[in-house]
Amino acid sequence: MEKKSQTSSVHGGNFVITKLAGTLSFALGLFLLDRVTKWYFVMHPDEQFDIISDILFLKLHLNTNMALSLPLFPPLYYSLIVIVVIILMVLLVKAMQHKNYFEFAVVTIILSGAFANLVDRAIYGGVVDFISISFWSVFNLADVYIISAIGIWLIKIFLEEKDVKGKTISKT
Repeated sequence: MEKKSQTSSVHGGNFVITKLAGTLSFALGLFLLDRVTKWYFVMHPDEQFDIISDILFLKLHLNTNMALSLPLFPPLYYSLIVIVVIILMVLLVKAMQHKNYFEFAVVTIILSGAFANLVDRAIYGGVVDFISISFWSVFNLADVYIISAIGIWLIKIFLEEKDVKGKTISKT
């Protein structure tokens, strides 16, 4: 009997390591894809690809402002970055401790996008954006990762909250 429980915990540990390694590998792949696309547009600054004429196109834009091109006040911006990264790292550790793989994956993807944009600021003095929607904004793949992960996370939280409220109502 004892051998079985030891074997189960070993396999469980391997499963955890496999999931974490898979998530980290996926996030690294996303980071590298972002870096390659940005590198392409930095190396070809005059290149433009029209996806939907006059609406959606790909062209280099160096964003020296904050997210969504809001004006940048460096002390405030870098303070916010440090605070957000610390919060995300705490959430990442808690997700690992509680074996919450969904939250671990979401936070890892957010961090991969954030790190990719921080690398841009360090190298180019701004974030390399290249996806342009004429009536909205210019952004990059890292931004897509961050917004998508946050959006999926919020939907999951909303659905869980709705499910909890539904169960509470049905019990009364």
